[in-house]
Amino acid sequence: MRLLGGLHYLVLAGDASWDDVGSALELQRGFLARWTREQDVQTNEVQRSWALLPGFLTVADGRPLDLLELGPSAGLNLMWDRYGYRYSTGRWGSGPLELAGNDRVPPPAELLSRRVTVARRRGVDLNPVDVTT
Repeated sequence: MRLLGGLHYLVLAGDASWDDVGSALELQRGFLARWTREQDVQTNEVQRSWALLPGFLTVADGRPLDLLELGPSAGLNLMWDRYGYRYSTGRWGSGPLELAGNDRVPPPAELLSRRVTVARRRGVDLNPVDVTT
């Protein structure tokens, strides 16, 4: 993750290209070695919530959930119940952000009819991201 983060940084800066990763690894060796040694990884990708939703619905089963996420970065995955989800067997939620994917083994349609109440949300992160910047 750290190496890919360093490559991504170089691509955004115009100092590397995804079309020629080999050259970037060779030419930017010193920078990438330092980056992977010193840079923390922040994963603020909410798409993983799409894969987790069926598990949350199964575990909750009508009971309120207390959420605790270790390393939540900006806390975006702590808000999973505020997103919309689309599976081949149905939809869940009504948030303005809709998550979808390739559900090779789709969740049962009846599972997607369950509702969840989140009682508490807690995130523990040594280096939280300021979502306002």
